Amino acid sequence: MVDLGRDRIGLLDFERFTRGEPILEFPDAVRERLRAKRRVLEERLRRGEIIYGVNTGFGRLKDVRIRGDQLAALQRNLVRSHAAGTGPPLPPVIVRGLMGLRAHTLAFGYSGVRPEVIERILDYLRADILPYIPEQGSVGASGDLAPLAHMALGLMGEGPALVDGRPVPIRDILKQHGLEPLQLQAREGLALINGTQASTSVLAEATLQAFLILSLADAALALSMDALQASLHPTDPEVYTLRPYPGQARVSRHIRAWLEGSEILAGHAACGRIQDAYALRCAPQVHGAVLEALL
Repeated sequence: MVDLGRDRIGLLDFERFTRGEPILEFPDAVRERLRAKRRVLEERLRRGEIIYGVNTGFGRLKDVRIRGDQLAALQRNLVRSHAAGTGPPLPPVIVRGLMGLRAHTLAFGYSGVRPEVIERILDYLRADILPYIPEQGSVGASGDLAPLAHMALGLMGEGPALVDGRPVPIRDILKQHGLEPLQLQAREGLALINGTQASTSVLAEATLQAFLILSLADAALALSMDALQASLHPTDPEVYTLRPYPGQARVSRHIRAWLEGSEILAGHAACGRIQDAYALRCAPQVHGAVLEALL
């Protein structure tokens, strides 16, 4: 299990919760910490402090003060104005990833949101309610404003959900699960959209797929060596320990483990062939370099 706001989310954790495993926990102590931090923000507002994006406008409107009775509307309109992505929708695994990662970031308490915001994201993940998020619209280092705004729009009960690859009004999906739209309060719209969890989710999934492809490449190499009756000597420990390349060593061990006990290779042990093609005998170095880049 992963405690939101406490633990680190590793690559394997990401793989598990994006595939539907309920491993994300929201401990009571973390909830209370969020309530305490939220009280600090609300007290500053009561004292009349000026806080950018909370009781002011944004960008060129930074010097415009927003009345207290308009703070919630400010956050809703911020989300709506930034939900301007384009292109086909992000795959479900990426949407689950960015939702879980955003919940985790908010749970640390530095954004001043209520625990209800994190809980609602988890409600959506448990019910597999996925906002329809276009794949284009991030502004990179400044944040995944558009993708995260589409997520926040869905939490507000607006816009479509992604159901079997097509858009369906998310409000209808919420009714089916007995859920109410999230009512944003001061600061919470800005907190939801100001992050890089869409980019992180895409990168994490791409890394998982790269590891899978490399594993399949190693398996294909082992099968090719077996079918072509290649020599295992290029994968001997005496070979890979001569150089400080851990990737080559790991791939060599994988190949030897897969081919251990091969009757095909055993029958070819004394055939007299001098050496195999580069594509076979130097493959551990190539695969190993890719593995090191991933690690």
